[in-house]
This record gives sequence, C-alpha cells and structure tokens, in this order.
Amino acid sequence: MRMYWYIPTSMLLSILRFWRLLEMPRLELCDVSKYYGRIKALEKVNLTVEDGEYLAVIGPSGCGKSTMLKVIAGIVEPTRGDVRVDGRSIVGLPPEDRGVGFIFQNLALFPHMTGLENSMYGLLTRETATDEALNMVRKLRMEFGFRARLSRLPGELSMGEQQEVAILRAVASGAKIMLLDEPLSSIDAKVAVEVRRKLREVVKSKGLTALHVTHNQEEAMSVADRIAVMRKGRILQVGKPEELYYKPRSPFVMAFVGDASFLTGTCRGGRAVVRGGYDLGPCDMPEGELIVIGVRPESIVFGRGIPGKVRLRSYLGSLIRYEVELENGDIVTAVSEEEQGENVKVWFEKYKVFKYPREGLTEALSPG
Repeated sequence: MRMYWYIPTSMLLSILRFWRLLEMPRLELCDVSKYYGRIKALEKVNLTVEDGEYLAVIGPSGCGKSTMLKVIAGIVEPTRGDVRVDGRSIVGLPPEDRGVGFIFQNLALFPHMTGLENSMYGLLTRETATDEALNMVRKLRMEFGFRARLSRLPGELSMGEQQEVAILRAVASGAKIMLLDEPLSSIDAKVAVEVRRKLREVVKSKGLTALHVTHNQEEAMSVADRIAVMRKGRILQVGKPEELYYKPRSPFVMAFVGDASFLTGTCRGGRAVVRGGYDLGPCDMPEGELIVIGVRPESIVFGRGIPGKVRLRSYLGSLIRYEVELENGDIVTAVSEEEQGENVKVWFEKYKVFKYPREGLTEALSPG
C-alpha cells in the first residue's frame, strides 16, 4: 500500500525561502587599499554587506566608490587588503569566476549585439538553452516595466534604453552578488523612481546581495537597507538611512545626507553658545571646546530667537525654502509653509553638536 504525504503550500514556501537564504552570499572588504602612485583611491576600507542586504554607497565624485566596485569585481586588484565572499578570499580570481553581476557606469554593452543578445549574454555563456534564456529576459523586462527596443543595436538605442539593457543583463546573469555603478543615471527622473523600486524588489525576491553606488542621496535612501558614506577613499559612516540623517557622526555626513546649515561656537557652562552670545541650548562637550552646530531646515522655526534677514526664497510646492542671514553673520536654510517677510527671527528646535574639526570647517565639508 502506497503512502502519500501532504505538505501544505505555506510550508513548502517557507522551505524554499529558507534555502534561498542559505544561498545569499556575504561580501566583506577587509582593510582594502588601492593606490595609483601617490594617489590613494581607497584607504583601509572595511565594509560588510550581509547576506541578502541591499547596501548603497554615496559620496562625492572621485571619493573611490567606483574603484571599490572594480576591486570587488576583479577589474583591478587591491594594493593591500582582502575581498571575501562567504569567508573565502576572491582576490586573484578572474572576474568571470567571482559570481558577481556588474552594471557599469558607462554600461559597456557589446556594440555588435542587439539589446536582446546583450541581455541574454550571461545566460548563454552558462549554456542556458536559448528559449529558456529568452523567456527569462522577457519575464524580467515585464517585471521592470522596461520599454527598450531589444531588437536594435546599442548604437540605435537612447541612453535610457541602453541602461535598461545593462540592468537586464546583470540581473539575468544569475550572479548572486550585484554591483551597481550609478545604474539609474541615464534614465528619466520619473521613470527612475519606478525602476529603483522594481530593482530593489527583484534583488530581494531573488535573494541577491547588492552593492549600489550612486551620487544621488534620495536614490540611496529610498532603495537601501543601509548606506555607507565615503570621502577621500575612506568610509566615514555606515548605517540605516534614518540613522545617517538623524545621528551623523561628522559635519560632512550631515551635509551630504540631506540639507544642513552649520554655525561655529563654544561650549560654555554646558551650553552651546554661538557668535553674538546666543545660547542655543545644552552642549555635552568639555568647557571651552570649540564646536560646530549642525541644524536641519525643518528644525528651524520662525517667530522667535536670533534676528535675521531673508536673502533668498524658493517655492517647493507646499513648502517655501528660505536662506536667512543672521544678525551675527551666519547663514542658515529653513523651510516653512507660511510666507515670511524680509526681517525675521529664527530659532533651532533641534541641532547636532560636533567638535570643531582640526582642518577647519570649510575643509571638513569639502568633497576632498
């Protein structure tokens, strides 16, 4: 007598999700440095992208973001340090053996292949049947809502269409680690909002580990589980989007992740005092310490506090953005739903206190 076992669908789905989690790779950069002569493109970079995590890296141009991706992909080798996938070093392995999919900033499509052939390339090199590869690419194209004309050569496509093909090729390759170098830079802004949502959705549903480089802070904050901020070849801070916004560890991070104004002052009697003798509130720095006070536009209120004059106003839909020159000479940016006159008073409901940087505030805020 034959025995039949019934396994509920919900249990089967849970088992599949469990096995997918086991396949998600963990990516580690351990004290990675890359030098070009005297130029330090990367300097002692330590970063872990957890299994199935979507991590974004942001920073000014030339800070080392793209170089870091190339080191991971094997396009360039590190001067020092190690790159590991699930604890195993991949330094020295050729790019095709590293199990990564790479969307290049310059796209790097094969000019003699159609958009469809480019999209299928990774699948066909792994000896996937042509019909199966075709179906996979078509399914991905529908999931993303792409409209690229895949029957045409890259030279006959717009930059946005070429970017769509590059995304399809990388995701369809079957790689478990996705490296994305400015993947949405050539796509129309409105379309990019939808594509980044779909991109995150696909990465998560397929159990991929993604490292997404962008200069667009809004893009990073909307798509990533965590964000790393880079400057001058180093990683300054890694954290969840809300952590970087509300708890930045340096003036540079505060300025780069969102909008912020900065004033200098001194810590006196446990109080933050700025030029003109204005007492802003508590200060947890040592007595007499030179400090920098960072404040977000939404934390500035009108109607009381330090006198100033409106120098510039910009209308942002339901909000108005004001640039205000304070009586003490400092300039701050504030937002309000209400129309303000030329002469105003402003106060800081929330602020962040930093130790005054040794190199000076201007240099500390510069891209590098």
